[in-house]
Amino acid sequence: MNNGHEFPENFFIGTATSAHQVEGGNSLNDWWKFEQKEKKIEGGQKSGRAIDQYHKFREDFQLLAGRGFKAHRISIEWSRIIPKPNEVNQKEIDHYREVLTALKETGQEPYVTLHHFTSPQWFMELGGFEKRENLSHWRFWVTTVVENLGDLINIYNTINEPYIYATLGYLKGWHSPGKTSIRSFVRITENITQAHFIAVGIIRQKDPEAKVGIVKNMMDFKALRKWSPIDQLIKIFSEFPFQGSFLRKFMKKKTPIFGRKIKEGDPGDFIGVNYYIPQYCGLGIKGLSDSFDYRKARKLTQMNWEVHPKGLYNILKKVSKRVNLPIIITENGIATLDDDWRKEFIFQHLSEVQRAISEGVDVQGYFHWSAFDNFEWAEGYTPRFGLVEVDMETLERKTRGSLDYLSQIAKSGTLFPPTD
Repeated sequence: MNNGHEFPENFFIGTATSAHQVEGGNSLNDWWKFEQKEKKIEGGQKSGRAIDQYHKFREDFQLLAGRGFKAHRISIEWSRIIPKPNEVNQKEIDHYREVLTALKETGQEPYVTLHHFTSPQWFMELGGFEKRENLSHWRFWVTTVVENLGDLINIYNTINEPYIYATLGYLKGWHSPGKTSIRSFVRITENITQAHFIAVGIIRQKDPEAKVGIVKNMMDFKALRKWSPIDQLIKIFSEFPFQGSFLRKFMKKKTPIFGRKIKEGDPGDFIGVNYYIPQYCGLGIKGLSDSFDYRKARKLTQMNWEVHPKGLYNILKKVSKRVNLPIIITENGIATLDDDWRKEFIFQHLSEVQRAISEGVDVQGYFHWSAFDNFEWAEGYTPRFGLVEVDMETLERKTRGSLDYLSQIAKSGTLFPPTD
């Protein structure tokens, strides 16, 4: 399929961001409210103006222009466009038309995410995705986007990381709205999965030519001690509900926990895979919060994550067996100030992508997270994921060498190791 160095002709490389993490200046969504609470964000930080991409989008897109990137993943902020129930802010529609037009003018296809962790405050006050009847507001949101912006959007991501959204926001309480309720977690997981199928149905009806997919966070589950049958069992029982069961039920149009049949929509045209870390399982591991092996991990990122490139290959192989859809890697990146490490990270992970492709896995694209340093949710501004460095005081942008390296790969369609 390829010679181990060149990517297939239909393979693309792009970069990714999300609205709340880069735009700034939005007090209408639930994350802004969450940030006002004490001890919720590292060091008491707040998103504030973020990197002010709401106003600086043109110059930011120009930084990415001409670098061989075929696409850029963004999200559109629901709370800006629908500030109150069933009320559309035409000014914000016009703003996002400018954003999408400016991006397309640089030769990058917008991959538009409809829900990337944030919801309008009014929606959350009504119970958010915990209440099935609130899916009517989701329908209105999706319909509004397709009818007002659909002529500028060819590819949609519906929900970003539904399990992570439910786990961190409603089970562990680390993300907005900060709940720790199994009942809430179950309701969110069931309803937000249905929201994906609802969105697909609306997009199919309004714009049959558009492509649409969900974005699923995936981890490479590993037994803490390979020789331990107990750890191996814990691995199986940990991975199955988080990944295996979800994917199987997803393709059968069933909700992930109770397996209720979903009547509308379909799984979509592709599945987005976000991959960052392995997940060790075994006695002594607290849960999904322990993302690395404390006894063996060596160099850790600013997120205290272990880098495990082979895990991406393992995930791609597993997903291809369970999901009969093309795969797009919608996020993969590293939080570090060591840009040489970031280059090596890119090389190692894209090498694993090529290995999977050579074995017949239909991987069609790779988005690096992130294009710019940004507000990294509960971790604030400390983790630096960007290919572009941002001075958070002056907002000055400075391209890192890793941007040039990824650009050379994108332009040439060939993977080669980084040089000093």
